[in-house]
Amino acid sequence: MNLNLIETIAEVSNIPVIASGGVSTLKDLEALGKTRVEGVIVGKALYEGKIGLREAIGLARNGMKRASEMQIEKRNSLWEG
Repeated sequence: MNLNLIETIAEVSNIPVIASGGVSTLKDLEALGKTRVEGVIVGKALYEGKIGLREAIGLARNGMKRASEMQIEKRNSLWEG
């Protein structure tokens, strides 16, 4: 997963960004939760047991709230400037 690239795209994009591919640990999810991505697709890591579903959902709930708040701030700044 290229966190820097995903973060840059989410910062400059005017549309919601969903990270997909290469997410294989809870640390990946935590890192993405600190960015402006709107969502994350996790597949293989769940099937292989590298990420627990309960833990992923818990992180998503916390991360999604932060991401939504940041997205609102971003949209407000676009309207203002």
